[in-house]
Amino acid sequence: MMNASIKKFVIFLVLLMSFITSAAYDIKVDGIYYNVTVGDNPICEVTYGEELYSGFINVPMEISYKGRILPVTGIGSMAFNGCIGLMEIHIPESIKSIGWRAFDHCSELTIIDLPTSIELIDGLAFSDCSSLTSVVIPERVTEISLSTFAGCSSLTEIDITSNITKIGSSAFEGCNQLREISIPSSVIEIGNDAFDGCYNIHKLNIENASDNLVLHLEPYNKKTPFGKCLIEEICLGRDISYMQDQFYGAQPTSAKGDYTLLLSEFKKNLTKLTIGGSIQNINLQNGYLNDKFDKLEAVIISQSVSTIYDSCFAKCISLRSVSLANSVNYIMNSAFNECPELMSIMSYNPEPPQLESNVFTSNTFINGVLYVPGQAIRAYKEADGWKNFWEIKSIDEYTAGMENIAVCVSPIEIQILNGTVYLYKKSDDAIVRFYTPHGVLIKETTEHEIQGLPSGLYIVTVDNHSFKVML
Repeated sequence: MMNASIKKFVIFLVLLMSFITSAAYDIKVDGIYYNVTVGDNPICEVTYGEELYSGFINVPMEISYKGRILPVTGIGSMAFNGCIGLMEIHIPESIKSIGWRAFDHCSELTIIDLPTSIELIDGLAFSDCSSLTSVVIPERVTEISLSTFAGCSSLTEIDITSNITKIGSSAFEGCNQLREISIPSSVIEIGNDAFDGCYNIHKLNIENASDNLVLHLEPYNKKTPFGKCLIEEICLGRDISYMQDQFYGAQPTSAKGDYTLLLSEFKKNLTKLTIGGSIQNINLQNGYLNDKFDKLEAVIISQSVSTIYDSCFAKCISLRSVSLANSVNYIMNSAFNECPELMSIMSYNPEPPQLESNVFTSNTFINGVLYVPGQAIRAYKEADGWKNFWEIKSIDEYTAGMENIAVCVSPIEIQILNGTVYLYKKSDDAIVRFYTPHGVLIKETTEHEIQGLPSGLYIVTVDNHSFKVML
């Protein structure tokens, strides 16, 4: 019996031959086939013909034919499909669209430089380009379509720009060399199986946004688009909603929920978890996850989070450190109970958060160290729950912990140059606050460039984002 891979290849060859034998094009100029759209201002797009393209192809911005100048504005559907000898291609700034399966199965294509003029990349455009190592998606493109880069098994990095709003089903399926993925705040929807088979993605960053990120689940189970990724680090900056797709014309069903389902898929590999951005309350649905985080070592609760619910991180047997942003003011029953390795807790709130019962175990109280703002040590020593710690130190004695408050889900960029702090992607009215490591406010401003601060270590907050800055 013919196995699946051979059957797939045979079907591909049959389809390819049918396209070649029935190749329809309007004109051929300098070895490139074109279809022409006639009218007052005729234009043309690259298409396929009797012969497959190979080697290096230089697509011109315009061509001359029968006394007319025709702008080349698109790469048509199937134009380079199956051109296994195509090594490199130059695409000019006149191109606005790349059609359906335009470069499908171009297995020797290693590099493609997409011009900024491109506005649309259709489905399967680069599927099974198995030698393609990197792609920069032009900023005018707003959607990564169905299976656009599926099977690009050599793709090591992809920059999903801040103009992308949707990532289609199976968009990066089988891209097993990808190691990190950052989902920008602009993305509101990710199709099912979008990252299926991307086994080497170890770090996932979901940036802060006010709207939930909608993840489409597989039709017959609840696997998310990241279901088979071996994620070790995740930065979660917003809540998650789910949509379960269905076949055969049935209406998709909405699956309400938060990020628990997503995190459950990483429970056997996750070592570091950061939650913040627009998330205000952390509730991991006790009993579903908490006893399954076998390898989780560090939990970082970033700005915006105010409440940690019951038993969220209970029974995390490998958990060693917890960092709590100064926005955290309430921690409920058993949130970090039965974590035998938990020995370092950083709390950046100058006012001790309210603790319910059994938040930490006696082992953590006795053998662990609580790091707090220097001026708040006395307050913590007198606060219910916190006073049970046998050792409370100033947070500047644990400077390594300062890194934990840097919110990796932040869209804001910060740069230090010659003593000046530059903030990028900040709204004009966003307030910037500079604190000492002890939590003392030094400066408050809405400027994008801040000068005149004394040298030293600062905590900088912008909206719900925090950074460690050394001047």
